Amino acid sequence: AAFHSLIGDWELAGVVVNVIGGTAAVACLYGFARAAFGRTTGFAAAAILAVHPYAIKFSGDVQSEGLYLGLFLGAVWVLWLALQRRSLGAASVAGLLCGLAYLTRPEGIGLLAVGGALAGWNTLRRAWSPRRTAAWGALLFLTAACVAGPYVGWLRAENGVWSITQKKSVGWVTGLSGPPARFAPKE
Repeated sequence: AAFHSLIGDWELAGVVVNVIGGTAAVACLYGFARAAFGRTTGFAAAAILAVHPYAIKFSGDVQSEGLYLGLFLGAVWVLWLALQRRSLGAASVAGLLCGLAYLTRPEGIGLLAVGGALAGWNTLRRAWSPRRTAAWGALLFLTAACVAGPYVGWLRAENGVWSITQKKSVGWVTGLSGPPARFAPKE
């Protein structure tokens, strides 16, 4: 909406947002790969993404892929830093980015599970104290919930069941219940 007010064309505004997201994805992949594997690997990874034909195609249209990729890779980078540094502040930023990635595409919520599992692993191998893990995890999940919660609440009010998308309920995704009637096999 902000770009529409500047440009005056909804489709072009969507393309601009997607191009910014795709460009941010290259920078975030560089940041993550550099932090995790070193400068040379970071440069190589970013260079490959910058010239990858599908990444260019997806970041140059009005769909959500470029924006999602930027938010997802931003969340991966900050989540890595949060885990490496045991940083509570970075855990909050990672939660924010996970929530925004989820709002762009529901798959973004998976990063919360990865972050929580890695924090738990750090506790099991005694690299983190249980107290640190609890604080770190609470900040990660609560920040994401603050961002994504209103949408999840709207889905609940709209559909009458808890769900993370308009297509699948949380119970169905986790295997705790069967599919909703509209997805159930026909008899």
